Amino acid sequence: MPVTNYCKGSLISDGQGGAIVSWNDYRNDPENGLGEEFIYPEIYAQRIDANGDVLWNTSGIKISNAVKHEANGDPAINIYDDNSGGAVFLWDDKLNGIIYTQRVNSTGDLIYDEDKILTDEMVSDDNLTRDSYFRAIPGANGDNLLVAWVKELPEKFVFRVDNIDIGSGNSIAGLGDGSGIRLADEFEFSEHAGIMPCSFSVANNGASGIIVTWLGGVAYPDNRDGYVYANMLSLNSTLPVEFTDFSIKKGNNGYPLLKWITAQETNSSYFGIERSMDGVNFIGIGKVAAAGNSSIEQSYEYTDASLDVLKSQVVYYRIKQTDLDGKYIYTKTLSYKIYPVFKVTLAENPVRETATLYVVSHAATQYQLYVTDLNGRIVASNKGDITKGINNITIPFSRMAKGMYLMNLNIQGNNTIIKVIKN
Repeated sequence: MPVTNYCKGSLISDGQGGAIVSWNDYRNDPENGLGEEFIYPEIYAQRIDANGDVLWNTSGIKISNAVKHEANGDPAINIYDDNSGGAVFLWDDKLNGIIYTQRVNSTGDLIYDEDKILTDEMVSDDNLTRDSYFRAIPGANGDNLLVAWVKELPEKFVFRVDNIDIGSGNSIAGLGDGSGIRLADEFEFSEHAGIMPCSFSVANNGASGIIVTWLGGVAYPDNRDGYVYANMLSLNSTLPVEFTDFSIKKGNNGYPLLKWITAQETNSSYFGIERSMDGVNFIGIGKVAAAGNSSIEQSYEYTDASLDVLKSQVVYYRIKQTDLDGKYIYTKTLSYKIYPVFKVTLAENPVRETATLYVVSHAATQYQLYVTDLNGRIVASNKGDITKGINNITIPFSRMAKGMYLMNLNIQGNNTIIKVIKN
């Protein structure tokens, strides 16, 4: 059985004192996998009894053709006991992001009519040094496989998981389309820490669920490594909420504006907003009511207006979604650089002689103030410096006609518009 020196096999017990082994085979390649043009290998397997005698064809049985893994990396071929003396094989086509499966019985016969595609939505990769982007483990009762894989979306990755019946090779979770169930909303990986999308592990939870742990990275200013995260999902039901987006941007007066979108919600209760100064220790700072039950896209937002009491230059946020039964999941963690935060209030309204604005600032900066009538005509303007702390900005109204005016205060690109009435 020609096997090149860089193709590693896989081995499991057959439960009867023997073993089942698989390997990547180049017997149909004249160059034996060593030619200038790389030829994809085939998957072969063999069963050996307790005495070391082969039980299947002398040269092994062919499981599948053309396994498209990277040329110089470890092939991702996994074998699992089918509890009947045979085995279930899982392998990936890294170049096209496909996970296949096939089952062989105790006598070496293929059970599935053809190689089943578990999903064609796994992240594709032609990098020669990276590990596989899928993991699998037998379920608690031994007649199913729990499978997790990484899917790439624009600017993020997500975990998808499925529950596969060993007997038929079909999805127990009732998905059937290879899309899986989203386990983690999204996650980032820190290149400097060597954390890649293949850095994850799976386990069963002793029931019908899967546990996935992974290394997640956040762009920390001091280049610290990422953290270990985990999530669990019962594969008899879907998550109560599926997030499709979570972002933070600078809102009014420099306060961070958190926005998130859900694709569907089932018995969702509320979203808890949590904040941290170090990316590790989080506290709850607010809640937003959820839609409850929805099959259409829902958009949410929250402004953190309490940053004026903080001294940190960077803060971290995450959303904790809680359903009606008290179960919850987290989004990824996002970092936000604090801009100078301002609080602007009008001292009195209406005014007669002078309008006074009170401005509380985190840092020294400059301002521009324009006063316009309702036709948009500028009737007064002012500019100057703002110091850290409390500032008073005044502008005369004594010569203006009675009526309503708009005061437009611009501080570092943040516009605050206040209506004022002249008596």
